[in-house]
Amino acid sequence: MENVFHTVAEEIENLSHTTVLYTCSGSWISDIFNIRNINADIYHITGDIYYISLFLPRKKTTLTFHDIGYFKNKKRSFKNLMLALILFIFPAWKMKKMTCVSQLTKMDLINYFRINPRKIIIINDPLSLKLTYIPKVFNEMKPVILQIGTGIHKNLIGLIEAAKDIHCQLMIVGDPSRELIEKMDRYGMEYSIENNLTNDQVIEKYILCDILYFASWSEGFGMPIIEAQAVGRPVITSNMAPMPDVAGKGASFVDPRSPEEIKMALIQIIEQPEYREQLISEGLNNVHKYNPSEIAREYLDFYCSFLS
Repeated sequence: MENVFHTVAEEIENLSHTTVLYTCSGSWISDIFNIRNINADIYHITGDIYYISLFLPRKKTTLTFHDIGYFKNKKRSFKNLMLALILFIFPAWKMKKMTCVSQLTKMDLINYFRINPRKIIIINDPLSLKLTYIPKVFNEMKPVILQIGTGIHKNLIGLIEAAKDIHCQLMIVGDPSRELIEKMDRYGMEYSIENNLTNDQVIEKYILCDILYFASWSEGFGMPIIEAQAVGRPVITSNMAPMPDVAGKGASFVDPRSPEEIKMALIQIIEQPEYREQLISEGLNNVHKYNPSEIAREYLDFYCSFLS
């Protein structure tokens, strides 16, 4: 989220005379004090600290919701409901207008939090990493399959079960569970695991890989999809919203609950060069929708409508 809105802020400043300030200390008391002492035209809270909006003027405050997975994917309990009320629901109810990054997130806000749909404007996330098309000779003998993220919803287990009989290397960015590591070892799979990477190191992973696997069970947007497309790598992703909306025609869509379907998609990309090149070409076309300048213009239009 930080990369996304640093990019948006830079583009907004380039397109207009708007000044964008950041303030976040990590202490909620300090954050409230610091933000209330800034005489801003608009207070735009872009993630995590939505509760601060409860201490700011409604006419000048807006939020951007990326997803509500924290609430939607957790077990229902009194404690989780209270946290959701403070962290998400009360701030969202207070807003006169807000943005979200996908149609799925908008529908979740409406269905789970009973937010008035007229208050919610969809503005996609922009491509925030400095990624360009870098052709690569596809390694048909032992393709490198990149997985970004290892939370349960990222469905690394689906990739492991699908690829266990394919001669390949898994390149995993994250911190997989001991259980998943032991499973890869039992299957005799070749894999690498890295975490806490810099942006440049993440970019290098996209360049080195042959395929991006991103068949999550739940996402608010799905940034790795467009990041891999921008570099020119074929993508396998879920047939569940919002991934098809984000990927356009530039991905192979699978049921994330079906390792067999994931395996078939992997084999098709590995064994059919024409299909692979079609995915790459469609992906490169799709990335144009996420141009940072265009996304920044959408936010500027939103701010103007917000203040009117």
